[in-house]
Amino acid sequence: MAESELIPKKNEDYATKEYWEWRYQLANESYEWFKGYNAFQHIVKKYIKVGSRVLNVGCGNSELSADLYDDIAGLNIVNIDFSDICIEKMSKKYEDRKNMEWVVMDMMDMKFEDSTFDVVLDKGTMDAILTVQKSPWSLEPELEVKVNKLISECYRAVSYT
Repeated sequence: MAESELIPKKNEDYATKEYWEWRYQLANESYEWFKGYNAFQHIVKKYIKVGSRVLNVGCGNSELSADLYDDIAGLNIVNIDFSDICIEKMSKKYEDRKNMEWVVMDMMDMKFEDSTFDVVLDKGTMDAILTVQKSPWSLEPELEVKVNKLISECYRAVSYT
């Protein structure tokens, strides 16, 4: 299916689980929200070191984790997304990669212990959440709660040692 056929009717649909389940059901190719790993590899390599434990929130069907896994030795990468379909497909696609997990999980309510990860990545998840934003100048109260929850969960999950 052509990428143009997977664009939602309303921009706000990017913030819904229903849209993403529909998209992942139809899409057979990976999708890079913004850019692929090569575009920001030089930045990532400054902060992610050999042996790091990495959490990729809202992983989708991007090749980001696989490219990162191939580029930096010894990583342990956990990818989470709320889409059952996406996680099932990605788990099968990368079943040969040890130390790469694919987990269905709500990023607003992560089930990890505090300080589990060395690095937390978000390539486009916050942007998808913000598509429901009406004003360019201030967040609506419900959206502010979601944004704060995501940031708090990521902060809690990362180690600062």
